[in-house]
Amino acid sequence: MTETASAAPETRPPSGRRTIARLWQDAVSAPRERPAYLVEDGEDWREVSWGQADEGVRAYANGLLARGVGKGDAFALLARNSLEWALLDFALARIGAVGIPIYANSSAKDVGYLLATYSEPGGAPNPLGTSPITALAGFPSRAELVEHYVARSGRDVEQLPWFEALALWKAAVFCEAIYGRFVRGELGAEDTRAARFEQGVPYLAEAAAAALAQTD
Repeated sequence: MTETASAAPETRPPSGRRTIARLWQDAVSAPRERPAYLVEDGEDWREVSWGQADEGVRAYANGLLARGVGKGDAFALLARNSLEWALLDFALARIGAVGIPIYANSSAKDVGYLLATYSEPGGAPNPLGTSPITALAGFPSRAELVEHYVARSGRDVEQLPWFEALALWKAAVFCEAIYGRFVRGELGAEDTRAARFEQGVPYLAEAAAAALAQTD
């Protein structure tokens, strides 16, 4: 993240429920003698206090909100294990967003699912209608995500289109089941969201076929 705040930002305060954000706030507020993190620094270890960690979480949360990431949004984290990763993960929880970790050792199946659900800047919305925030300028393209994954993992990505097609096809099957329940009146008269699957299911199936064609 490039947009952070050095001062305490205006983030959404945690509720009184037992959430990750609430647990983090309780941990920060409790009197503690030990540091929150020990970060490898050359041949030594650097201590990060709970106050410093919380300042980082708030700064990241402020930067996420500034970029339009909010409650319910899915946000992919593609990086190596680091302090920044941990703080950003808590920042996402603080604003109600969902962090999706992608490790260098993630399987091609995991990355294929990511590509199926990822909207890239300047591109068409993904067939599942998810992650609209990543379509904004500044987020990596699908090709850049794959390039970064290859650079970090050294893995062969020849089969990625197949796994992307699998994710889309599974989504089509799942949505068809929901639409069937809607047609039979099993979802309740007030729930009309499933009506969009009449067009959505064929669209997902066509997108799966298009992804699979890349393997020919």
